[in-house]
Amino acid sequence: MTSSVDHTTPLSKTTDRAIQPGKAPTAERPWIKWVLIGIAVGYLGLVLFIPALNVFVQAFSQGVQPFFANLVERDFLFAVKLTLLIALIAVPLNTVFGLCAAWAIARNQFPGRTLLLSIIDLPLPSPR
Repeated sequence: MTSSVDHTTPLSKTTDRAIQPGKAPTAERPWIKWVLIGIAVGYLGLVLFIPALNVFVQAFSQGVQPFFANLVERDFLFAVKLTLLIALIAVPLNTVFGLCAAWAIARNQFPGRTLLLSIIDLPLPSPR
């Protein structure tokens, strides 16, 4: 007795159709792509756009006159100068140290390399 099932082609778990190599998983259901895009845009809206919009709403809640009046206050000007000074120091230092670390990691194998990569990547996923 011979079997009519072809055991050389992998089958999808949800259907009896064969999975075609090189074919995108969402090709059978194109709506999945749009659902995932909608989830990503919704997440960005909640985490990024709504708080940014709230900053503008709060800044202009009493009109534009108080906002522009605060732009010439001594504390504001000091904060801007301090921010620019720190940025002028931090950006070149981060560039130099980042290039040195990238060169060392890419060119050399050394004990603690994985730990160094983890320490470098640690600030990326943390929210603050």
